[in-house]
Amino acid sequence: MPTSKPIANNQKKGIPSLLQNNLLAKDQVAYQKVCELDPMDYESWLNLGAIHGGRGMLLEAEYAFLKALAINPRFAGAHWNRAQLRLQAGKILEGWEGYEWRLKMPELFVNLGGESHFFADTAAAIANLDCVISVDTSVAHLAGAMNKPVYFLLSYSSEWRMKSLILRL
Repeated sequence: MPTSKPIANNQKKGIPSLLQNNLLAKDQVAYQKVCELDPMDYESWLNLGAIHGGRGMLLEAEYAFLKALAINPRFAGAHWNRAQLRLQAGKILEGWEGYEWRLKMPELFVNLGGESHFFADTAAAIANLDCVISVDTSVAHLAGAMNKPVYFLLSYSSEWRMKSLILRL
């Protein structure tokens, strides 16, 4: 197995990142033991890879994700996490190809389309989010009014008022 020196939260210094690294070290030991006891547990390999990635141990993370994929080649979580690792390493083309596996992970998405009948339902959903990504101006405006961070997706040829808004930011 390849080895790399652990770094605290991608080389960020300070007490919180050092504490996080120490907590992750304990989790790492536990998942390494699980992987030794049951080497076919691909979800444990995924978790071990995520821990390695969180500690900045990118070679070990890649190895763990590859172990998970060797056991279950269609495991979307391992493909997606490996893709994120590659994107962080600057391997954009390789990373983006694997990143598309996220679409096969329904737990990442919440569809409120058929359940929401009133705008108050939309506001209630937004209240429980960290941020909003939208293509709908009404949802973006509502989220902004609720003081939630908003990422608004615009086409290249969007309406002139939206372009002037971006220039002011």
